[in-house]
This record gives sequence, C-alpha cells and structure tokens, in this order.
Amino acid sequence: NNDEVDVGDENIIDEETSDQAELQRTPRSSGDDEDMIVIQEDAPGPSDSNRSVLFYGADHAAFHLPTNLEIREGVDYQCPVQDWTTEDDYYDDTERETCVWRPTDLLEVADINDYLSIALSCFNIEQDRAMFILQSSDYNIEEAKHQLAKRRIKKEPWNEEDTAIFKQALQTYGKHFNKIKQLDP
Repeated sequence: NNDEVDVGDENIIDEETSDQAELQRTPRSSGDDEDMIVIQEDAPGPSDSNRSVLFYGADHAAFHLPTNLEIREGVDYQCPVQDWTTEDDYYDDTERETCVWRPTDLLEVADINDYLSIALSCFNIEQDRAMFILQSSDYNIEEAKHQLAKRRIKKEPWNEEDTAIFKQALQTYGKHFNKIKQLDP
C-alpha cells in the first residue's frame, strides 16, 4: 500500500511497515543531507491511527541545524543589537555637590569668627555646619543665630535629681528608653 502525499512541489512516500518503526529519507532536490524530509512512522498496533510525522522543510529553516557547520549570513540570522553607548552617556551632567560655604564681602572676617565661636560655645555646632547655616541665611548673622538655636544640641550637665530619676527609671523599665524619656521633666 503506497500513499503519495503532495507537499508543494515535493512528493513524500508513506509506506506501512510491519512490527517496527522505520525512518525514510526522501530527497527534496539534488541530494544534500540538509534538504532531506524525515518521516517517522509508528509500528502498527492498537494506536495505528496515531502516526507521528516529523517534517523539516524550508519553512522551518531557523530550527534546522546545518550538518556541514556553514556560516549563516543574511537577514534571517541577525540578532537585534542596541546602539553603542559610550561611558560618557551613562553619567549625568548635573552637579551633585552642595556648596556649604562661599566666601563673601558682605561680612568682615572678625564678625564671622565671632559668629563661629558663639556657634561652638553656646550651641555646640561645629564650624562647617555653622558656616552652612550662615550661607543659608544669606549671610545675615542674626538670622543665622536664630537658626543655630533651632538646631541646638543640649549638653547641659545633669543635676543630682535628674541623675536619681534616671537611675530609678533604668531599674524600673530597663532599656526601654522611650518610657524613661517620658519621666524626664
């Protein structure tokens, strides 16, 4: 029983075999291995109606692996590549630095030194931070002193009563400093 199946301009012969599966190779053109069509038949039996056919044609060239390891050229074998970017393209040109002090002619050096000594002695604020506050205040010393008072770091020594309250609270609450802070007057 020979059944001819017409696939485009190619003919594939499908023959029934007995007891074992068979592979047939039918050349499509001049006899190259790459131009073969493979048909696999299952052995006849209970699932005789379920024949599997493997077909590799020109339509599936992307999935067809070459046997002679040819170099693949052309539009079909190109992958998308992004445009080249230089290292300079990755960096943003905006400045990330913040000017903390710019000298000015609006104030005398003696006035600036007095302001810095007040910032350190009264408010315990370091020179660089105090200079930034002065610049942020448009070099207005009175405004800068007002800003220093807002940023004041308390470093007043504890008296005996505060020390006793802290010790008692520490024994009562342990290291729960939020509860201890609530007891501080």
